[in-house]
This record gives sequence, C-alpha cells and structure tokens, in this order.
Amino acid sequence: MAYTYDMGFDDQKHPLGDLIEFINEKAILHEHTTLSSGQESEYYINGKLLLSDPRWLDIISEEIAFRLQRRDIQAIGGPALGSIYISTGVSLFLQLPQFTVYEGELIVGDHMLGITRVAVVDDVITTGGSLIRAIDVVEKKGWRVVLASAIVDRESGAREALEARGIDYCPLLTISEIVAYG
Repeated sequence: MAYTYDMGFDDQKHPLGDLIEFINEKAILHEHTTLSSGQESEYYINGKLLLSDPRWLDIISEEIAFRLQRRDIQAIGGPALGSIYISTGVSLFLQLPQFTVYEGELIVGDHMLGITRVAVVDDVITTGGSLIRAIDVVEKKGWRVVLASAIVDRESGAREALEARGIDYCPLLTISEIVAYG
C-alpha cells in the first residue's frame, strides 16, 4: 500500500510519501553527531541506507532524472561517495555519462569529450560544502554546472551557497518536509 502525506493543499499528496516514511522510520538516527560539514546535529540521516536499497535508489534516481530531463544536461555526477549511486542511477534513466569527484580529482572517461553542461548530486546536504568543492573541480574542467540536487536538504545554507553561484538547486526533500510528514 502506498503512503501519502497531506501537504496542506486541498487534494494534493506528497509524491514521495513512501520515501519520507522510510526515512522517518529507518534512516534518521536521533543521536548527537558531527556532520561532514563540521556542524553539530541531534540527528543523522543515513543516505547510504537509502541508496543501497534498489527500491529507493530507483525512486530517487527517477525523481532526479525527471527534474533534469528538460535541462539540456550532458552528464551527471558529484562528490564521492554520496553521489555515485545517484548519478549512476540517473545516468541510466537519461542515458547520460556519469562522473565522480574523488579527493579533488575529476574521474571521467574519454567518452566525455565535448561536455559543457552538467548536473551535480549528493545524498544529504547541509551547508553544501562537499558539493561546492566538487563544483570547483568540475568548473576547472571547463564544464558549467547548471543544476544541483540532493535527496535531503538539511536547510542549513546549501541552497543559499549554490544559488549565490548561479546554480539552480532542487532537492527531492527538505528536512522540514520529512519532519512535517513524519
């Protein structure tokens, strides 16, 4: 049975209700933690748990692919490790090449000559630091990042950081949505 969550509008239900329910039940750890951004938090969202399950990876990849399909994107990728599953899944839906930024290096194949417009993704994003560092590497290659996405935005500055660089940003979910529908 599919779960949906009332979004506060007459007949509209949240299209990612099942994913929100799974995150609330299984992927949020309510404990004090230090995030990769260096920030302290009272909860941790295990994005790898979502991505290691083919059902959720398929849903996440398809949703991000839907958001990218009319953006004239030529490749998709992002920082290791959070983006690898997502960018591979999206690349299969859209038949786009996939790249990874690992330890400050762009990992690409020779088939990616002539690429100019790309999208970057990550699993859970807080300040956007990991994604911004990956974008810096990608831009050194001469590619233009036209869109960034994530599974969950913790709403701690990533949107502002990306938009300040002129990059459209469309996360699948925000922490506010997850909490509201949990």
